[in-house]
Amino acid sequence: MLDWVKGRSFSDEELARCFAPILSTRRVDQQGYVRFRNWRLYGERGLADRPASVWVTEEEVTIQVAEEPLARYGVTYQRDHRHFRQVIPKRIFETSYQSPQPPLLELDLDDWLLAIEQPTRHRRRRRRSSLVQAELFGPDEVAINR
Repeated sequence: MLDWVKGRSFSDEELARCFAPILSTRRVDQQGYVRFRNWRLYGERGLADRPASVWVTEEEVTIQVAEEPLARYGVTYQRDHRHFRQVIPKRIFETSYQSPQPPLLELDLDDWLLAIEQPTRHRRRRRRSSLVQAELFGPDEVAINR
């Protein structure tokens, strides 16, 4: 149709490498959240233990399953331009993935938290102690007890 327009074609590997930083896969937990960059973001309760795609752009995060969007969030970044400073729910989509168990209480989107910031986990190194615990039974006591 536009045969006079010339462009550069990219291989699938090049495209995957370029777009890899903006696509991640996470599992949906029992409550319907996915954990991403120290945040729990609500997707859908009926998808517990299923993989979900997390698409990240400069201003939004979208959670989807099998090409169907579940939720969209607006984000602002911290100074490192990697971690989120604030996550604001924009839209929760109606999906066909409803939970088989109806909720106890019908809550509006304003009544519960869709984005929950998790405390940062710091891995602590275990120090090796110079103390050595003495044996409970020495070799002489083991021979006497037999």
